Amino acid sequence: MEEIAEVVAMVFNVEVKELYRPRSRCRLARSVFMELCRLYLARNESLASIGNRLGDVSVSALSQNSRRIEEKLRADEKLQEQINNAAGILGVKPPLLTIMNPRTL
Repeated sequence: MEEIAEVVAMVFNVEVKELYRPRSRCRLARSVFMELCRLYLARNESLASIGNRLGDVSVSALSQNSRRIEEKLRADEKLQEQINNAAGILGVKPPLLTIMNPRTL
């Protein structure tokens, strides 16, 4: 999780500690951080455990965040690029939606 936080902080030019704050001033960066943690850590860790590490975020909130990020990705090419950059730095495959052209969805 710390590696994901460092990469997201770098890509969004924010401090790592902001990503862990429930009332972060960097809402988009925190949302992306939460989604990348959900996508890449859920294979080895429960969503409840991931939520606890993110500052007592419920499983429901993680799901809602995922839906919101998906909606934003459909309309925001810059966000797609930022997530693809973060995934590339982490050495993981970017989320499927970021690979698609939002105009064709």
